Amino acid sequence: MKRLPKGVAIAAMTMPGIALGQTQPTPVQQLPVSPAAPVDQQGIVPAPGAAPAGSYPEAALGYGAKAGPRFHLARWAEDWSFLRDRSKRTGPFDALKFIPFDEGGDIYLTLSDEQRLRHDTITSPGLRAGRDTNAILLRNVVGADLHIGKNFRAYGELASGVQEGGYFGAVTPVQRNDLLVQQLFAEVKGNVGGMNAGIRVGRQDFQDGPIQLVSIQENPNIRITFDGVRAYATGRRARIGVFDLHYTRLGLDAFDDPTDKSRRFSGVTGSVVVPTNAFGSSKLYLDPFFYYLRNRNQRWGATVAREERRFWGVRLWGDIGPINVDVSANHQSGTYDGRAVSAYQIFAAQTFALGKPTPTATRIGWRADISSGGGAFGTGTLHNASQLFGTAPYFSYGIFVGPTNYLDVAPTVSFTPLKGVRVLTELAFVWRNDEHDAVYSGVGNAYAGTQNVAGHDVAQLGRLNAVWSATPNLSFTLRAEYLRAGNVLTRAGYADSLFTGVWTTFRF
Repeated sequence: MKRLPKGVAIAAMTMPGIALGQTQPTPVQQLPVSPAAPVDQQGIVPAPGAAPAGSYPEAALGYGAKAGPRFHLARWAEDWSFLRDRSKRTGPFDALKFIPFDEGGDIYLTLSDEQRLRHDTITSPGLRAGRDTNAILLRNVVGADLHIGKNFRAYGELASGVQEGGYFGAVTPVQRNDLLVQQLFAEVKGNVGGMNAGIRVGRQDFQDGPIQLVSIQENPNIRITFDGVRAYATGRRARIGVFDLHYTRLGLDAFDDPTDKSRRFSGVTGSVVVPTNAFGSSKLYLDPFFYYLRNRNQRWGATVAREERRFWGVRLWGDIGPINVDVSANHQSGTYDGRAVSAYQIFAAQTFALGKPTPTATRIGWRADISSGGGAFGTGTLHNASQLFGTAPYFSYGIFVGPTNYLDVAPTVSFTPLKGVRVLTELAFVWRNDEHDAVYSGVGNAYAGTQNVAGHDVAQLGRLNAVWSATPNLSFTLRAEYLRAGNVLTRAGYADSLFTGVWTTFRF
């Protein structure tokens, strides 16, 4: 195995349970976080939170999932200003979360770090009989958040990724990256007409919308980020945001990750608090969105060409008593290589808490998803739905299948067998929508030859995800998925596959 970069090696050696004695703070307010969305699927226990008085609820600000009561996956979304009061510093790392530079604490620095050591195996990689993959993955992300008064901040992150193991296939920049500026933006904010408004300029992530379409892509070592500008305004009952971003093009070496001018992502997002008496007693949000993607090198079938695609959609999500719902739908239009684009997707998930609806309650539920397909290997209108940069493990932990030309139904059960341990089980039945189009993987690649065989039955996937939150800073995850190939895959020469992953994550 190659020698790890010095900074990464030091981080790995300091990783084990430094904070095993730390107690978890008592949550103040329960806000809806979809258990069928990135929380259970990404190995993160749903966490309550409370936004500042008079502002839009934190859970619906478009910041993405939380990783416990204090931490977000997007570390810039965290507010540690409450530690200005030294009596509230209860953890061993709290001194690093609020470092004041003036007497009143109006100028302060917040430091953060995340280290994840992971081991993945896949039998029949690519669903083809062959040598099993065996990958050891390590990532380290350090961040600094400088606040100068209430109206200005500068946030930055450095990240590195290591990809090693007995056999892991191709070296990819989302897994191996010596060092990159993962985020670096400036933000100006303040009160405008009674609303909290602001603008962020620079390199930043994006999670505002359905996780099936947009996410930070927590699964690989290196997350997806963009270069550009994003503005927002939030009130007590509604919010709106506009953005214009270019993708970051990742490289393998240090600081070789420039702006990708060939891919541009723009749009408008919003959210409205649904009246709490609309469905009895509820905490629901209605989130409309419009995305506009331009990609000069989009592949469909055997063709690589320019695509312009518009996404018009809406998401309804939240809690109705013990029931958690998350439903979104979008229509996609545009052009590809001179051809019209017309596609759609519907994603739906629902769970029911047995007993009091707490984060540890046993929940039974289901999810069902459908997306259009057709035209990638033909002419005329292209009906293949795009999955943008969504959370691929929502559909398959092994990234075996994804939401293009897709239909699934999956009953789910999640429960807490021991204190701090959350388990999700699921059995998914997967079909393709158009039998004249291919089956697509979780990264949007077509399984060669599947467009030439008849039938709709793609696969059945049995899934298990178990997370032990040992402390607020330290967690352990076990994930397994078995894909049983259906008629379409077996007729095209593809095989069953087993994915297993175990990892340890440390954050402060």
